[in-house]
Amino acid sequence: MSSHQTACAWDLELGIHHLMPKLWTGEQRYENASGSTLKFKPVIQKTITGQSASVGIFWENLLVQIEQAFYRYETEIPTSNIAVMNDTMARFEVTEQRLGISYHLERELAGVYAGIGVTREKEKIVTSSDEWQFEADVPYFKFGIDIILGAWRVRVEQIHYSFGKHSAKVGSLGILLHL
Repeated sequence: MSSHQTACAWDLELGIHHLMPKLWTGEQRYENASGSTLKFKPVIQKTITGQSASVGIFWENLLVQIEQAFYRYETEIPTSNIAVMNDTMARFEVTEQRLGISYHLERELAGVYAGIGVTREKEKIVTSSDEWQFEADVPYFKFGIDIILGAWRVRVEQIHYSFGKHSAKVGSLGILLHL
């Protein structure tokens, strides 16, 4: 008579990521605290960078992950926009709170994965005189590769999503620790 035991193995994953979002913008409607709206298409003039932190639970080949991301860029709101009195420089601050699941195939030194999830996207325009924002919950798709160095992983990934009239491809390079 043999006894059969199964173990439920899981790992905790902690990570930090350097982000390089590439945005394609459309004319989006933003709202300020008083309910006024600004309809505006941001023009991105420089490379955008940002950072994120993630926590995940790995169970067999599945990773359930929560991630908090932040990046910013500057653009000019022209006088032709009714919400400003003269050409105004604006700072765009984008925060994302992502929850997703991905499927990983791993070997000794490397792995590949693909996943889906939802991100709470919040875009805020800050000028010297006012703030407007746009918020949406949107689905995303991601894929990437891991280089496995014992408990450490170097992760390169891309995340794709659309929010309002904008769409994004966010490339990232991360360092993760499996506990």
